[in-house]
This record gives sequence, structure tokens and C-alpha cells, in this order.
Amino acid sequence: MKKNSLTGVVAAVVVLAAGYLGATAYTGQRVASAYEARLDKVEKQFPFLHLVDRQADRGLFSSTFTTGVTLGCATGPDAFVVRFRDHVRHGPFPGFDGFGAAEIDSEILLPAGAPEAVRSYLASLKPGDLRTRVAYDGSYRTVARLPAGEMSGSGIKAKWPEARITGSGSFDGAGANRYEASLPELSVEHSSDERTSSLRLVGVALRGETQGNTQGSGGNPWLQSGTNAWEVGKVELRTQSGDDPVSLDLAPLKYTASVDVDKDLFGGKAAITTSAVLKIGRDAKPVQIDDIEFQESFQRLYGPALQKLSEDSLTDMSVCGAAGDSDPDAQAAQMAKAQERMTAVMMQMLPHDPSISLDKLSLRFGGQPGQLSYSAGVQGFEPKPNENLMDAMPRIVQALTVKADASFPAAWIRQLGALGQEDTAAAGAGAGVGAGAGAGVGMGTASQRFAQADAMLDIAAGKGFIVRNGDDISTHFVMEHGVGTLNGKPFGAPRK
Repeated sequence: MKKNSLTGVVAAVVVLAAGYLGATAYTGQRVASAYEARLDKVEKQFPFLHLVDRQADRGLFSSTFTTGVTLGCATGPDAFVVRFRDHVRHGPFPGFDGFGAAEIDSEILLPAGAPEAVRSYLASLKPGDLRTRVAYDGSYRTVARLPAGEMSGSGIKAKWPEARITGSGSFDGAGANRYEASLPELSVEHSSDERTSSLRLVGVALRGETQGNTQGSGGNPWLQSGTNAWEVGKVELRTQSGDDPVSLDLAPLKYTASVDVDKDLFGGKAAITTSAVLKIGRDAKPVQIDDIEFQESFQRLYGPALQKLSEDSLTDMSVCGAAGDSDPDAQAAQMAKAQERMTAVMMQMLPHDPSISLDKLSLRFGGQPGQLSYSAGVQGFEPKPNENLMDAMPRIVQALTVKADASFPAAWIRQLGALGQEDTAAAGAGAGVGAGAGAGVGMGTASQRFAQADAMLDIAAGKGFIVRNGDDISTHFVMEHGVGTLNGKPFGAPRK
């Protein structure tokens, strides 16, 4: 009885082991096939990247894939080849660290000609710092831990604490792909005989999502619907040449963007918001600019035309020309070809009523707001058979609508004049002029500047370029059906 029981246990273990080995072998083959397919896809999507020296060392429980990547046309010993080595542990229990199709640890190997500081930093990455887990449904999640580091060379010094990047999506590129990244701080300094400068970013956070196989993109990675949201808690920029320091602080700096698609037509919008403090000169008064807001958008851009333009441009980047291509005639022919491509794209775009706009550029200076906006779009244009862009231009102008608006307070001119007054007074004091005399010189110079600017505004209002209503200045331009108006009056009409 005991012997039969033991035999049964051994048989069960053998069956389980065989099943595990079979699953492992199947998983290894599946992962290898997906890996090779993805590399082939990369070469098609990014033709300016050349994959060289692809190697695969396949085993039952693990495999190692190595791929060299070059950017440009150099080949042989002169080529700058960056190698990516992926150590893959096969499922169903890769490395006995959970259930899944594969667990991948990645290395980045730079050639001997790379900067030593960069090579040393990448070499310091530990196993697991760049790790990807792949599930049986083809989804993946990558976690990159970048340790704190410091690099210097050629007058530039950079320093940062530990950073973290995560990404997830589908191993075959379909479906949603997401990323998140965070960096507590980054400081970069540059010094030369003439100038010193520094940049400091605090609280960097990035996140986004794109949709693979977006309609109208043809699988093009540059034409995907999705969203992005970037934020920097504070940006500090400093530069100094001699005794003239300049500083600029932005806090917080936020960027958002989104792209969507409907029946091959792309639309999108982007926005930037921040507030700034600018100081020019050692003794200058800081200039506070609040509520800076930038919004732009585009609508009804024809996806297949954008796809074709993108593919042709990327293909041009991948072509390694001969020495004779530097000939002016060859360059002119290449430029003409690019122009022909662009006009063809424009003719495909225009029938779909495309539009672009700066929806808002606004800020608050001295406590008072100002704003600028414009838009341009074509509507109702139908090209004739075999019609080129130049022949169609008169009809395009008739279908084109352009609008622009701007408004700001005249008080901005006075505030700028006051800044000039303080600078001049400080300069007079620094030159040994008495406080009263220095102030007098500054006031006179600033008053002259203000009077000149105010007079120019009056002249502009008299000519109809702007509308002045007390302290409020505005202008409004519209062009429709080839006819332009500025502040309600014909603009650009021939003089009688």
C-alpha cells in the first residue's frame, strides 16, 4: 500500500514536472516570437534607427537577447552602437517570483567612445533596476529605478536624486499604453569664461496614456490618440555675464495635452499654465507676471495624410546618401521633392475643413490682465481633378477664415516705464550721483519713454490699428472670403 502510494506520488511529480517544463518551453517560444516581432515593428516605425547584430541565446528556463542600435549612417568600426541586452526568465513562474509569461531584466551597454560618466552610471544599474513583467495575455509592466547620480564634463555639471519610471501596455503595441515618471529634483550648471548659468527643476511629475492602433494612424506611433500631463513644481533659471545677473522663476509649471480621432480626423488641444518672476540686473526690481495661460488646439486634420507625411519624413532620415548628395543641384532636387510632398499633403487636408487656433495667451502684469488669441481654418474647399496647390490658391483664400484678437491695459506701459525709472536711478546712484540727482535723472528718462510710448499708442489708435477706450487697448482682425477688416473697417484694400 505504501509502495503504491509512493509510486503514485512520484508519478504525480513527474507529470507536474513534465507539464511545467512543457509550459516553460511553450512560453519561451512565445516570448521569443513576440520579441522578434516587436523588433521588426520598431524597424518599420523608426526607420532612422538601424538594428544591428541581433543575437539570441535561447534556453528552456531563460533566454538572452542582445540588439545593437545605431542612429545615422555610420557602419563598421566607426559606428556608434548602443546595445540593449535583455535577460528573459520564462514562465509560468519566471524566476519563481510570481506567475506570468516572462520576467525581463534589461541592460544598456554603451560603446567605448561614449562619455565615461554616462557609461559608468549605466554600468552601476543593478539587476532589477530595469525590469519588465509580461503576462500571458500579452500585457506588460515596466519599472525603472534610476539611482541618484552626478555627471560632469565640458563645463557642464548635472546632479539628481533617485528617479522612478513606470510603463504598462500591450507587448504587441495594441491597446492602451501608459507611463508615469517622477524626479524630485534636477540641477544643471554650466560655466565658461564668458558666462555662468544654472537650471534647477523641483518636483517633476509626468504621466500619460496613448491608444495603440488608433484609427487613421496606420499604426504610426507619432499619430496616436491619448493624453499627457506634465508638472514641475518650480523652475529656477540663473545666468550671469560679468556683473549682469538674470533670474527667472516659474512656479508651478503645468502642461496638459490630448489628441482624439473621429473617422480618420484628428483633433487635439494643449495648455500651459504658470506664474513667473523675472529679474534683470543686480539691483533691479523683480517683475511679477501672474496667471500665465497658453491654450492651443487643432481640429479635423486628416490622419492618412499625416501618416504619409510622417512615413516619408522618417524614411528620408534613414537614407544614407552618397558624398555627391552635397552637390547644390542634388540638394535643390531633394528640397523640391520635400516641397512637392508637403503640397500634396495640404491638398489632401483642405477638403476636410481643418483649423488651428491659439485659443488663449493671457497673463496678469501689475495686477491687470491682457490677452491674445487667433484662429485660422478652411471650410468648404473642394479641389478639382489634378489641381495643384498654386492653382488652387485663389479658391483656398476664399475658403479661408482668419481671426485675431488682442487686449491689454495702457497701464502696462506705465509700469514698464516705472521699471526703467528704477533701473536708471540705480545706475545713477551706482555711478556716484547723489540720491536726489539720480532719482531725477531716472524720472526724466522714464517719463520720456512713457510719453513716447503713449504718443505711439495714440497714433496707432488714430490710424485704426487699435481701439483705445481710456486705459483699455484692444484690436480685432477678421479675414473672410479674401476680405480683411481691422476693428470693423476694411483692411488691406488698395488706396484710391
